[in-house]
Amino acid sequence: DGHGANGHVSAAAVLGDLPRRILSLLEHAAHDAVHHNEINRWNVPQLLTRAFLECDEQVVVKATPPGSGTTAIVALKIGTTLYVASVGDSTAMVVEWNGGAIQQHEQQQSNFRIVAESIKHKPHLPEERKRIEAKNGHVMIPRRAGDSSRVIIPSTSSDGDTTSDMALAMSRCLGDKEGKIPGWLSAEPAVETIALEHDQQLFVLVSSDGVSDMQPTNRILNQLGISFFGPAVSLGRSMDAVLKTSEQRWALETMDSYRDDMTILASRISPLPTLGVVHERVPSIFAKRLRGNTS
Repeated sequence: DGHGANGHVSAAAVLGDLPRRILSLLEHAAHDAVHHNEINRWNVPQLLTRAFLECDEQVVVKATPPGSGTTAIVALKIGTTLYVASVGDSTAMVVEWNGGAIQQHEQQQSNFRIVAESIKHKPHLPEERKRIEAKNGHVMIPRRAGDSSRVIIPSTSSDGDTTSDMALAMSRCLGDKEGKIPGWLSAEPAVETIALEHDQQLFVLVSSDGVSDMQPTNRILNQLGISFFGPAVSLGRSMDAVLKTSEQRWALETMDSYRDDMTILASRISPLPTLGVVHERVPSIFAKRLRGNTS
């Protein structure tokens, strides 16, 4: 989910670099582990963190003009373990479906259980605010309930003159060099490690806040769960319906004057161990995206 005038440039840079970088690091780690007979001593969270930091410093910051950046989420399955790494305020959920094949009540939470959920890196969170203010940064706390806290970052023009302040609604991201230099923003991901059980029916949902903040989570998870595990309901149609609902609510709330970027990705997860380190085909994966508008 890119932000700023060139957020789409940041997002494209991440998409082009981060997955390949992770796979390269894993392949090297696998080779070294086998060579030294240390296959059980992998530190996958450390490898994911390294990949995010290198991608930010070596690619995204250089490719993106001032005042722009992006969120990023990676879900990686190795064996019977799922790793979810994230920066920013997009959301990843690992969901266990227990609604069977016939229950289709959109608001019924008993159909599913959220096994794990990524952290939304908001500036007001104690750990984030402490880091920002320790570097003499400023966190703006909203007066109105439901609004996001923000970190204030001076925005500079191409000739180096300060032009305005940017109020960014996240404390970690890829890009946004202006906030990285003083240490107010971080590219270090939060990494969740989830052990998968053999009898679970699982799927992962990744969505930007333009989708997830505009409708109840129960509704989204039930729609997708029914598509994965229920009767013959097209996953593509369910994803379109989720996007359409959020799009309509943006139109109502803003009088059709603004819509945030909306990205959603869903994939069924097999709890069975993978046969290879990095070459498993992911079943039933589907992604949809709508660029935001400001008119």
